[in-house]
Amino acid sequence: MKQTLEDVGLNPANMVVELTESYLVKESSSVRSIFGDIRDLGLKIAMDDFGTSYSSLGILKTSPADIVKIDKTCIKDIKNSYFDATFIRFVVELCHGVQIRVCLEGVKTQREYQIVSAMPLDFIQGYLFGCPVPAEEFLYRYFSV
Repeated sequence: MKQTLEDVGLNPANMVVELTESYLVKESSSVRSIFGDIRDLGLKIAMDDFGTSYSSLGILKTSPADIVKIDKTCIKDIKNSYFDATFIRFVVELCHGVQIRVCLEGVKTQREYQIVSAMPLDFIQGYLFGCPVPAEEFLYRYFSV
């Protein structure tokens, strides 16, 4: 990673390494060592897919994550489910209390955005804002002159 960052001239402070929640809960010393190496490079760590498989709120206590990305499954019924909105607000409050930023994934509609934009989320992602595109198209859209 270090060599790649140097080769392309990227500032590590602007980079985030995303790892799934299931990977971040592993307790092995080699995994913890990798997290230390990532941090030593100046990169941030994001826990992706929070709210899916393992989802014990207790993992936030020992997680090396700087950012928690709440999975899209947590908002699929947000228009009709008081529980979903309450769960998201609770996770945001808990994370902010321990200086972890929060991103909500999976926002597809304007109505979903209206609901979640009233929450103190740090980031919101989803197809409402754009879909994945091939690298060539991305470069054309954002780096063409």
